[in-house]
Amino acid sequence: MAVAGQTDDQSTELLFEGSLLTLAKKVQAMKRPERRGLRLSLPDRHVRPHTFQDDALSALIDGLPRL
Repeated sequence: MAVAGQTDDQSTELLFEGSLLTLAKKVQAMKRPERRGLRLSLPDRHVRPHTFQDDALSALIDGLPRL
């Protein structure tokens, strides 16, 4: 289950439940502009949300092998 919402700084936060592979595929399906400033959070909140700078997330996702 994924939920996207706006935060105060106008970045999009993706709260995600599921495997990291499923998360990667969901983000991979997003358009590049939608990924800019994206914050990824896991529901346990033990790890703070991470905001990716510039095209770092796009480079990471685009580098994944397609099965």
